[in-house]
Amino acid sequence: MAIPLLPTTVTQSISTLDARWKNTGLIRSQQTYLAACEALSGCQQLRREVTKHFAEVKRTAQDHLNAIRAMEKSRLSDISPTEDRLQDLIVSYEDYRADQAREAAANALKGPADAEIAVLTPDLQTPKGQYRRVTRRPVVEDFRLLLKAVVDGLVPMEALGANLPVLRQMIKEQGSLFAVPGVRVETDVTVVTRAE
Repeated sequence: MAIPLLPTTVTQSISTLDARWKNTGLIRSQQTYLAACEALSGCQQLRREVTKHFAEVKRTAQDHLNAIRAMEKSRLSDISPTEDRLQDLIVSYEDYRADQAREAAANALKGPADAEIAVLTPDLQTPKGQYRRVTRRPVVEDFRLLLKAVVDGLVPMEALGANLPVLRQMIKEQGSLFAVPGVRVETDVTVVTRAE
């Protein structure tokens, strides 16, 4: 798409005004003052003309951008159900394997003290570049308890209302020690892959 050029009269007027006023010192006379006021009015008129000129171009570009975003959203919505299902399946299997390993270790510890602890399940082999990213987020379960915690000075006032970023920051700083009355921590797990 070619961007239409400004009319020559507009570009010439901009150049003329710039040349006339760029090196002007302080205004010291009524005549210069009135000339400056007239020039300012001209500048503002030129600003409106330039804005009007490019408004249609911007509108067309915005329409194209909106169409592109709609196509992208449509394609991503086609991918999302499968991606979500695969995430759930992989996380579920990894959790299952971790539970098996914990159970095997617990059972081995129940045996005689001199027994060897054997690894009953081989390590899970994940594809290269794949790892689990765990994101913890606060969920306010009891606002009154949270409010009481603020009143008692346990939580900053900023945590009230819909300001979950404050609670997320507290989770990030405190990790597993995070404990705020009326708030539980939910965990989101995302499997991340990187192409080599």
